[in-house]
Amino acid sequence: MKAWGWASAGITLFLAASWSGMFEMWVSAIGMAAFASPWLLAKDEDEFKFAFKERSFQQRLALWTPVVVVGLYLILTLVILISSIDAIQLSAHELYGTPFIVLVLLGLSAWSMRAHPERVKWLFFLPIALIPISWLLGNQLGYDSTDILGASISRGQIAIVILIPALLAIPATLDLIKQSSKKKGIPMWAHVIHLGLVLLIIGHVLSTTLIDRGTYEHSVTLVMDEKVEWGGYEFEFVEVVTQTENLEVGDGYLGARINIYEDGELIDTVEPGVLRFGATARSEVDRVTMAHGDLVIIMDGTQARSLMEGSDLVRVMVYDLPGIHLVWAGWALILIGSLAIWRPKSRPLDS
Repeated sequence: MKAWGWASAGITLFLAASWSGMFEMWVSAIGMAAFASPWLLAKDEDEFKFAFKERSFQQRLALWTPVVVVGLYLILTLVILISSIDAIQLSAHELYGTPFIVLVLLGLSAWSMRAHPERVKWLFFLPIALIPISWLLGNQLGYDSTDILGASISRGQIAIVILIPALLAIPATLDLIKQSSKKKGIPMWAHVIHLGLVLLIIGHVLSTTLIDRGTYEHSVTLVMDEKVEWGGYEFEFVEVVTQTENLEVGDGYLGARINIYEDGELIDTVEPGVLRFGATARSEVDRVTMAHGDLVIIMDGTQARSLMEGSDLVRVMVYDLPGIHLVWAGWALILIGSLAIWRPKSRPLDS
């Protein structure tokens, strides 16, 4: 049992290689068997029992889960990055990384309830319960929740599987912050980082998992001085903006000024455009910040010539990103917690 870490890493390596298409399934099966067989066949003097009701087992599992799962997740990330050299897999992390994220979130919840082992045991059944819940409710989340990520699994189903443990982890991490502020042990700021991580995960799910960045359903073609409706908003292309002098960077700028309306009222005017650097160009993104998130507008740079020649059409990509503020809030808490832990201490042994 002492080599279970190496066995887990090897199994995850070949499993990820199979998922990403680097190895055929039978090759990965042989590799996983090679790592698992010594672990399963070895005789260990210490008998290991899966005693889910025992508090000591629950605490050991909760403590080891973040370390082990994050390590395995890094292995998955490395394999996906290597396999993406030949073919980019934008959705691989969303699809294959979900079980690892769920385990980390459940580990945080389990540790906060360690004084109540009779409650913790029910967390072991949550991953099983998430399967029918995601199947029933996943496609009801709106946005691009019905789009398929892979293996007939939709974006909404993945989102539900992560969101439920993440929402459970919010009060859990808040309770851990409260507990650690009164007792010695794990620093309070470490749990502030955990809270930031949970908020970041929720924001990522809402603004990235539920939004398909690669579909043309987010492409909107606008006609000069006409309102075009998309996603509950109205967009009005009013003028083309050009500039070649007094630019901080670049040799020239071309933009499209667009009015955005909601329920007939003007909420903001944006100006997505293209910044030229010699023979190359870069898209300039504009956004509208609202309470629920950001509305991001990107202009397609391939139409710059037609706009300069007087075209009255402009094509933009529009992304309504709910919960994006949670991503920034999560990063802020992670940064604050990290700086608080790393700050110089008057006494080195202070925690």
